[in-house]
Amino acid sequence: AVGEWPYHSGGAIGVRYTNDISINNCLFQYNKALDQRRDGLEGGGSGGAIAIWLSEIRLSKNVFRYNEAINGGAIFIDKYSTAVIDNSLFYANSASSNGGAVFVADHATPQFINCTFADNLAYYGGAIATTEEANPYILNSIVCQNSAVESGDQIFIEQNSNITLNYSNIEGGQNGIVGYFINNENNTNFSYDPEFNSTGAFPFTIPGHSPCIDLGIVSNLFVPQGYEQPLADLHGNQRISGNTIDIGCFEKIVFTQVITDISDEIPISSN
Repeated sequence: AVGEWPYHSGGAIGVRYTNDISINNCLFQYNKALDQRRDGLEGGGSGGAIAIWLSEIRLSKNVFRYNEAINGGAIFIDKYSTAVIDNSLFYANSASSNGGAVFVADHATPQFINCTFADNLAYYGGAIATTEEANPYILNSIVCQNSAVESGDQIFIEQNSNITLNYSNIEGGQNGIVGYFINNENNTNFSYDPEFNSTGAFPFTIPGHSPCIDLGIVSNLFVPQGYEQPLADLHGNQRISGNTIDIGCFEKIVFTQVITDISDEIPISSN
């Protein structure tokens, strides 16, 4: 993504003034938004894979890896946009300024449900950074093994933004988050080592002995109104069993199919 605003943002996709966009079962990799021209935000190009302004979007069961930007290595969500981002994996994305995986700005209100953020890198906010009264909501998610050069290895919050966390696993707990306001409702968050599987076709799956098993919540008290959980995770494993769900984008490993790389199958399982 290059040029004057807004064309320097959204390396693969840019969405403006549009509602009811849905992107499912996709792999975004090696996209870039690195143009240095400025538009009021620090550093210019934002959203290595996707940039969203004044829009509504649903991103479900996607993988974002090896994307780069100045702000928001994978995704930039701006200007009162609403987004539901669920059952998605963010890893090895980077931002030279804010939000290695995601940068949220200007009153945007995204909801991250059953996502995994790992091995992302930024100057501020290794996984997620917010600014200008943004209000992200994070539920049933794992934010671990991310790094920030300056501040907020996992999450960085500034300029009157706040973040609400429920039933999520954040490396370092409160110490992994730097910023203005954190709404840790009912103290239902965790700081366990998820014991990721680091090898194999699907990195950052969780083994059967992971402490993240069955830690999620499916109650309407926490799940956003109108949200429907997909029936299966990224590898086709059943998402909800009884009234329990694992946190992160994967259920514990139960699959037997051999896949050589994540890009060979972003299944194409039932929604």
